[in-house]
Amino acid sequence: MQITLGPALMNARGSGAPEVERLYIQACELCRQVGDTQQLFPALWGLWYVHLAAGKLLRARALGEELLGVAQRLQDPVLLLEAHRTLGNILFFLGKAGLAHTHMKQGLALYDPQQMHAHAVRYGQDSGVTCRLFGALNLWPLGYPDQARQWSEAAFTHAQGLRHAFTLAQALLFSAILHQLRREPQAAQERAEAQLSLCTEQGFAQYHAWGMLPRGWAVAEQGQVAEGIDQNRQEFAAWRARGVRVNWP
Repeated sequence: MQITLGPALMNARGSGAPEVERLYIQACELCRQVGDTQQLFPALWGLWYVHLAAGKLLRARALGEELLGVAQRLQDPVLLLEAHRTLGNILFFLGKAGLAHTHMKQGLALYDPQQMHAHAVRYGQDSGVTCRLFGALNLWPLGYPDQARQWSEAAFTHAQGLRHAFTLAQALLFSAILHQLRREPQAAQERAEAQLSLCTEQGFAQYHAWGMLPRGWAVAEQGQVAEGIDQNRQEFAAWRARGVRVNWP
């Protein structure tokens, strides 16, 4: 049995679609019935992603903790990296920046670029890049804006060299968001527009919708207020249509 993951399924159906959640619930149940711990991990990961996208953050955290437990039982460093990345991700959205950053550092300590290609294809992104991106976003509220930018730029440079489109789209998006937090509208707009172009080219509909948010802020900050507001309205309409709730104010 092989569990399907990655951006293809999420973009085709929308990560908040009920049929996607049902698919992963059934996969988890089947893996538990047959005792397939190796395949339970990606099934749980898919279910975690669905709950994260739906804004069900406490349930997503519980699934993240379960992922870490499975990875520890298997003693697989690649899965341990993914589990720490997953927990760091959800803790960021829960506002627990210090704990989230700790998980991202623990993930990076396990990162081996030579092992990541097949993993990135299956899970949709290079987890080393993701750890650096979210590490950067956590450093900003912790009071380290310059370190945050260093982490973000390191992630972006790494992503550029991977030839993995979804990882690069992620790096462009979250570096644009960090520039937004640092109140650097021109840099935020440049990264966001590059991300939107890549997402259009590759068909990454969900990440395209997200990328409109930092771009809308950036153009509004530079005097085009009406365009910026319209951009953000489009972003929330696109996310609503796909059942995504995690990024809503």
